[in-house]
Amino acid sequence: MKVPNGQQTQVNHVYQSVIQHCSLEPYHFVLNIGFNTGQAFSEVFKQLKGRNSFPYSNSVQGGTGRVIGTETSDSKIKKVKKEFHEEVNYGILELTKCTSDNMPFITDMFECVFTVNGLHDWIHLNETLQEIYRILRPGCVFVSSIQDYKEVMKNSKRTAKTKVHTVDEFIHSLKENGFVKIRTHDHRDSRTGSKYDVVKAFTPLVKDSNINS
Repeated sequence: MKVPNGQQTQVNHVYQSVIQHCSLEPYHFVLNIGFNTGQAFSEVFKQLKGRNSFPYSNSVQGGTGRVIGTETSDSKIKKVKKEFHEEVNYGILELTKCTSDNMPFITDMFECVFTVNGLHDWIHLNETLQEIYRILRPGCVFVSSIQDYKEVMKNSKRTAKTKVHTVDEFIHSLKENGFVKIRTHDHRDSRTGSKYDVVKAFTPLVKDSNINS
């Protein structure tokens, strides 16, 4: 489904804000949960490698960073893999089919995990946050945007399984699942006027092993 121009601008603005709050470094191993159409990848690659052109070299700014994206849709994975075939071939990008509450990654794997409006699709919020806590390295960051639920429903196809999570509920769940230094940043799209929040949270420097027990 083609997204109207005004809505597309809003989505791009949200992605840019989320990635800015990730504070990426060229060596970071990054996970994008629910990459959808892959809109975030180009901006992430710029920050990891410091340039747009290919082929990439690990010597660029000392960068050895990589990105993994997850989705539950085979068609989305196929489409994004075709669009970013160079990045996939160079080993900079990997696309994985899995649900957010059961991800096939080792413990303490990523420096950054982010999602854009993904939590509205997370049926099992606590289980997903436990997974994110597990795969993030100590002292590393999880960033998520939260748009108004009505805006999310209006701008995209959703199912009856879509969950409504307020910012306060999300923050409470983050605390319950071991995250610290939780901050909320209010944003407004300068073109559309739409409001949304970006929530930033960290794993502690010493992670609690009981979180996932």
